[in-house]
Amino acid sequence: PYGSGLGGGGFFLLRTAGDRPSYDFLDARERAPLQAKADMYQRQGKAQRELSLNGALAAAIPGLPAALVELAERHGRLPLKTSLAPAIALANEGFAVDRVYRERAAWRLAALRDDSESARLFLDRGEVPAEGYRLRQPELAATLQTIAAQGHAGFYAGHLAERLVAGVRKAGGIWSLDDLREYRSVRRAPLRFPLADGRELISAPPPSAGGVALAQ
Repeated sequence: PYGSGLGGGGFFLLRTAGDRPSYDFLDARERAPLQAKADMYQRQGKAQRELSLNGALAAAIPGLPAALVELAERHGRLPLKTSLAPAIALANEGFAVDRVYRERAAWRLAALRDDSESARLFLDRGEVPAEGYRLRQPELAATLQTIAAQGHAGFYAGHLAERLVAGVRKAGGIWSLDDLREYRSVRRAPLRFPLADGRELISAPPPSAGGVALAQ
């Protein structure tokens, strides 16, 4: 769970139920902002890897919110507000920090400290929280509630989009309202590969590397 969140994206391999299923694939990975350039992570002609890993300039346009809405509307049996209810409650009530959280926070401690909001949310007075510390995220809960109520537009337009763009640009990033407004997930044909025993591998196509790696 530490490698996922509303600020990221995802790939979704979909299979219909029944004896003769059909398959589909949803690409909801992040997109580069419209103002992105090939040399944006270079300084004086030299690549600065740090710029692509930490800070607002490293942030791409999130795809997960769009995917959650599309999956619920086109494939879900439950309304999105029902599916998101446990996550909203957990964000409001918080969870107890465990050993794994402490290890991950320690690994990224310098980056968390460098950003005041990250430090406020994920650290305890600038330090890795102790085990048992309750980490609450009421702002995340409010964002999830907005998406549940307003769907795609709740994240990619309106007040929330304006706050996201303002925050990213204040921190040195290059997001625009057009970046968010124009984001759409993409339907792709799944990768299909015959196996030696007569079965067929059905997996993620590019830009995911997973399906190709499995086929090899």
